Amino acid sequence: MKIAFVTYYPEGNLKSHHAVWYYILNSLKELGHEVVVIDDLKTKFHQLFSIKSRILNMFGFNHFNLMDNPVTKNISKIVDERLNKIDGLDLIFAPGTIEIAYLNTCIPICLWTDTPFVGLVDYYESFKNLSTKFILNGIKFDKSAHEKAQKIIYPSNWAIELASNNYNLSKDKFELINFPATIDNHIDFNKVEQIVENRINKKLKLLFVGIEWERKGGNYIISVLNRLKEKNFDFQLDIAGISPEIPDNLKKNVFLHGFLNKKDPIDFNKLCSLYEEATFLFMPSLAETYGLVFAEASAYGLPSISSKTGGIPSVIIDKRNGFTFEFEDLEEKAVETIIYYKENPLAYKNLVESTIKEYKDRLNWEKAKSKLEIILNKIVNN
Repeated sequence: MKIAFVTYYPEGNLKSHHAVWYYILNSLKELGHEVVVIDDLKTKFHQLFSIKSRILNMFGFNHFNLMDNPVTKNISKIVDERLNKIDGLDLIFAPGTIEIAYLNTCIPICLWTDTPFVGLVDYYESFKNLSTKFILNGIKFDKSAHEKAQKIIYPSNWAIELASNNYNLSKDKFELINFPATIDNHIDFNKVEQIVENRINKKLKLLFVGIEWERKGGNYIISVLNRLKEKNFDFQLDIAGISPEIPDNLKKNVFLHGFLNKKDPIDFNKLCSLYEEATFLFMPSLAETYGLVFAEASAYGLPSISSKTGGIPSVIIDKRNGFTFEFEDLEEKAVETIIYYKENPLAYKNLVESTIKEYKDRLNWEKAKSKLEIILNKIVNN
């Protein structure tokens, strides 16, 4: 199958800035398809609209130049011109909607992305205080991209419901494939017993991996730690990705590792060790379209505790590879869950084993590739 992979960003930047897109592109190649990359679509025309964004920011409005109507139309024009120079294409594959919203082509399109535009508005802080005109334009180009695609793949049921309901699209148009872990390693399956034993015999270790402390539930984490401290529970929290301010009464319990670069062997090994040694990944996000970190944790047999919001309940299946709780009782439920599994080794061992099973069954790239190949063949053969 000859496939055009369309991305606004340079192919060389995908692994460091858009890891999922890098893995998707590699998956298409590993499946044996002839992949032609149409990338690096930025022009000076687009940069002019960044000035508009800065002006609107000064007046208290959030704005994204790539989602401005003239820019999205211009991007589609550039893609159309490049597509016309390629013979024998069977399929266009896009990891985002800005590249395909206004394409003029008869070639079938497959879209695999994390959420529709409507799922971002008033959910993420950066998508609050948007102008009405910008929101309407965003919905227009995003809906157009969804309508043009023959198949739309989302990693969560939350995203499918949003797109189907808001854009009036049949559920038959959608497919669910969880984004797998974007970490080139996993737990040593031959040493699971030993790893679990080490976790059980040592003090409770919670792990946070992320670069946005507030959005990813930092205040809830501090509250839970205080509750554990009140119960005289021995614990530590490891934080990788960011070094937030920690209250004085908790500083002895919290270890800050800063940003760990997966491309650096020392940092990568440190991150893998944190995943392997922790008892739970704890990241109760306020807003999350998916949560790749939960898939990474599952690769290490590390159960996750988070919030029941956005796409998280599609990557964390309750009682199988972790737990998600409503915000109103998150602190209480999280503390109860942490203490129960720390004090019940057999239950924790079973949870680790089911977490590994979730990774093997649906959160690794081999499984994702198999599902993707079926969908691509379905598109082309129809």
